[in-house]
Amino acid sequence: GETYKMQAWYKKGTAANGQIKVGSAADDTSLFYSGVLSNDEWEQFSAVFKAAANTTYVTLVNLTSTSGQTSFFDGIVISNE
Repeated sequence: GETYKMQAWYKKGTAANGQIKVGSAADDTSLFYSGVLSNDEWEQFSAVFKAAANTTYVTLVNLTSTSGQTSFFDGIVISNE
């Protein structure tokens, strides 16, 4: 039930899109969903969320079905709000 702040940087690589998801299970968007990201330059994303369970999952998604394509994530920090 604690409140947390997440910060993360994203820019696309060779894949066209990516996503950032935070939830109570892998691939869950119940606490934060960035939407589809397609930034050519680094952009910072922030979210404040209240944990719903003892374990919270951050899922970094490379939205491609082509092997070897990339998305870039950096500076991921989660701290008590």
